[in-house]
Amino acid sequence: FVPNIKMAAALDIQKEYSKLQRELNIIDAALREIRNEKIWNDSERSKGTATLESLKQYDENTTSYKAVGRMFLREPLPALKKELGEYVEERQKDAAACQAKEQMLEKQLFSAKHNLEEFQKAHGFGQAPKFMDKK
Repeated sequence: FVPNIKMAAALDIQKEYSKLQRELNIIDAALREIRNEKIWNDSERSKGTATLESLKQYDENTTSYKAVGRMFLREPLPALKKELGEYVEERQKDAAACQAKEQMLEKQLFSAKHNLEEFQKAHGFGQAPKFMDKK
């Protein structure tokens, strides 16, 4: 029994092509996830900022309550403002980190697409079979 060399080469090409496609899909999924996280952080930051602006109209001695699970706990308004301000800053930092990750993933996605296209060109993917060429 002599192994078919063309068949083995074709299988190697198919494995490499599948690997490149998997890499592209993984990067694309990570990019979608980081974009959703960035949107969520921006949304939470804007809600927090709006709430902080609303709280400015109240006197510092105003009784305030903080939701904790199903309960509401009394908390001094300055402490509530401070906590909310820290939350807004965290969301802003997280959004900036997401932006950096997004840029990195976009570069990786571009590279992966380029590698896949080069592989396709090198191995004749997407071209008409030889027997269909008209001379």
